Amino acid sequence: MAQQLDTTAASELISNLDSHFADLRRHLMPPYQPTGRRSWSSSGQTLDVDGFQKIADEMRLYLGLTRAVRVRLLTDAFDHDDAGTGLGGMQWSEDPWRSDIALSCRSHMQTANLAAVLAHEMTHAFLQYKGFHGESEEHNELLTEAGAIYLGMGKLLRDGYAPISWKEPGPPGIPFVGEWITTHTKSVGYVDVASVKLLMDLSSQCSGCHYGSHYRHANRMFSMRNVRPGERRAPWLFQRWADQRSRARNEETTRIARNIDDLEHLYDNLDATFTSQSFLGKASGLVGPEWSEVGRAYALYASAGLKSELTGINIRMSHLKSGARWDMREAKMLDTDVAKEAKLLRNVLARLDKQDRKNP
Repeated sequence: MAQQLDTTAASELISNLDSHFADLRRHLMPPYQPTGRRSWSSSGQTLDVDGFQKIADEMRLYLGLTRAVRVRLLTDAFDHDDAGTGLGGMQWSEDPWRSDIALSCRSHMQTANLAAVLAHEMTHAFLQYKGFHGESEEHNELLTEAGAIYLGMGKLLRDGYAPISWKEPGPPGIPFVGEWITTHTKSVGYVDVASVKLLMDLSSQCSGCHYGSHYRHANRMFSMRNVRPGERRAPWLFQRWADQRSRARNEETTRIARNIDDLEHLYDNLDATFTSQSFLGKASGLVGPEWSEVGRAYALYASAGLKSELTGINIRMSHLKSGARWDMREAKMLDTDVAKEAKLLRNVLARLDKQDRKNP
């Protein structure tokens, strides 16, 4: 039976994943949706083994998994439970450079159900390749569920883990008109849909891209349960994790702001140099290599290009600080651009200083 996670357990899973894969996740651009997702039929199975192999190949490229993955569809190879549902899928690897995934293709399972199982098994292969696993088999399965969601495949799990209902004929020979009809209801995930939504909400609070605001309050049913008025707050574990992320954001903001201050100081020095009489008197005598870098910088300065670059950097920093969510990718790009501009100005100032010492 699928488990229902509380906020503390879900936070522990996401926090554990974020401490190992935060840098990777920022470049994945979740949420991930396979090609052709909109065309999947809601009434029955439409994909064959080649179709699921294509999805697996897309997931492999999305995750940056260098290990090859082969998909098989099986109908009667897995053990069955009392309802005859069997396992949803299985992943194993006998070769360090290849994984095999078998999907249990039952008549009552639709494409969305098997795609969710495939996402779970692909995450198994990914975490196994990265040498990342849980403390026990059960914890490893829960970590894999959370990993699939954290890495961007939460929508597949949300849709595919919805309970499935189907009917089967009863045993023959019963003295009633017609046949006995047995109705089964089953889900394929280790966690239920409510837990998937909770994990999506928690994952969206990590750095990088997110699933959107639809699940912003998905965890209220968990965090508000058995809480007295005035105590409506996240569990201490999630609060501690949120505080750590906030401190990291503040430290990164402070560091980039300090680098921008240094850049402005370099620009002020260059501005003072380019407007000085000594430079204007020597500029006409600088030729060839001595003038190349200085001349390009002076042309940018004279056309207000350098000032425009500095203004743009300050605007980007203002947007970064005022954003409701921390955009780590933009922070890295801004930091790189600041370093690039600072290097240019330092090189020009160093060359001008060398010229001053050479021709006092």
